Amino acid sequence: MLAGFSKKMKSLVNQLEDISSKEVPNRLAKYILKEINSSGTETLPEPFVKLTVPKSTIAAYLGTITETLSRSFKKLQDEEIIRISGKTVFINDLEKLKDLAK
Repeated sequence: MLAGFSKKMKSLVNQLEDISSKEVPNRLAKYILKEINSSGTETLPEPFVKLTVPKSTIAAYLGTITETLSRSFKKLQDEEIIRISGKTVFINDLEKLKDLAK
């Protein structure tokens, strides 16, 4: 039970550090990578993630507002790192996304 609490505490501390020290596009990149890993599409030629929760929920998780999240998605699209089709985010450049998430 203590190990479970410890893992959760570490996760929350990491999330708090990200919110306090990283810009929204960096946090978004990290979130997208985490979702790609959990969905198992990382090894595909064009990794993708399906957004199953509303943008407002993602924005709250990332510690920002929906409008800023939308601008961050647009920035990543303009830099041709991602491509969005409906509720699916396709990764054009996985290496750039990983660099941005650091």
